[in-house]
Amino acid sequence: MIKFLKPSKKNFYFEFFEKGLIIPHYSKIQNKINNEFSIRNGDFPSGLKNSVLYVSCVPHYFEAILDENANCKVIPIESRKGFIVNLDGCETIDVFLKKHLKKKAKNIRPRMKRLEKCFDIEFRSYFGEITETEYNNLFIAFQEMIENRFSQKGVEHEGLKRWNEYKNNVFELILQQKACLNVVLERNRPISMSLAFCHQNICVSAITSYDIDYYKFGLGQTHMVKCIEWCLENGFERYDMMWGELPYKNEWSNDTYFYNDHVLYVGDSLISRIKANMVVLAAKIKKKKFYSRLIDSSQKFSKTKNSSTEEGTMPKYEVREIGGLDEVANFERLQEEELDALTFLKRPLCEFQYINSEHYSSINVYKSDDFSYIIEGKSIKIVVTFL
Repeated sequence: MIKFLKPSKKNFYFEFFEKGLIIPHYSKIQNKINNEFSIRNGDFPSGLKNSVLYVSCVPHYFEAILDENANCKVIPIESRKGFIVNLDGCETIDVFLKKHLKKKAKNIRPRMKRLEKCFDIEFRSYFGEITETEYNNLFIAFQEMIENRFSQKGVEHEGLKRWNEYKNNVFELILQQKACLNVVLERNRPISMSLAFCHQNICVSAITSYDIDYYKFGLGQTHMVKCIEWCLENGFERYDMMWGELPYKNEWSNDTYFYNDHVLYVGDSLISRIKANMVVLAAKIKKKKFYSRLIDSSQKFSKTKNSSTEEGTMPKYEVREIGGLDEVANFERLQEEELDALTFLKRPLCEFQYINSEHYSSINVYKSDDFSYIIEGKSIKIVVTFL
């Protein structure tokens, strides 16, 4: 797009949900689900910069109403596809699972029970209350989860580009009940987290990730169940998973929609109107290219999810079952603190617990001289040898 056509730009989603602001030139935002209005405070700014303003990502459930004094007109453009969970008619999580996931729901509960049988699991929601220490520790763990998971998939995570912005803003938003951190913890350690922004009866899922060592337990599904359950318990009628076509969104959403982009121009200016229409044409061309890249990215993510890279690129190891400790020479039992420090052992430990339904407290781990480790459960013993 040539410099003359380049408009000023604002992202409605970022401004409204993450900053609590209504973009100037709009007087109010109507929530079409409950018909409530959010009114913009402050004076109207003077004029449109460059005579055209491009506002992206206006959700379908909002009506952005122009200020009568703005002397603006708008050209809407259908843009990105969004995925949403409509909770109308669902009083409990079980009703939702039976109604919308049907046969798939039968596979979710057993994996959740297996997780709870093998670990001391707690779900915690930070909404309206959190200490600075808790907040800082959670954001460190959250960033590590995202980096570990997406670096192994070879997919760039867009949220990390704005991580400092999130970290600086979300604390106050949580205290104001405009944001929420939902966390699944194992022995008080986060293993799955999500950040959501909240407005009236709408909860928007912004970022989600989990500890890849627990992949066999289906943490992604467990986290979705817990988040939707939390929405139901706290009066949210929509759980918006935003744009980006990914397998889990197709699985969990029961409705889709298209965001609108708004091209605002000066109502009594012929030059501004011509420029706006040229911007609309350029945006439609760009949209086709965007969706082409989006499909490629989605396919890449889906392939890595369903391939061996879902298990990560952790150190390779072999596993064999043994009858007793006497089959391995020169071993010593590891204490819990020592075991926690050996992060590379977490994956085989989780796999052992999943296969044998063993609680972590009933397991002993021994270290051998040859970089092998013995994992001893109630009835099964294995040797893990790293290659």
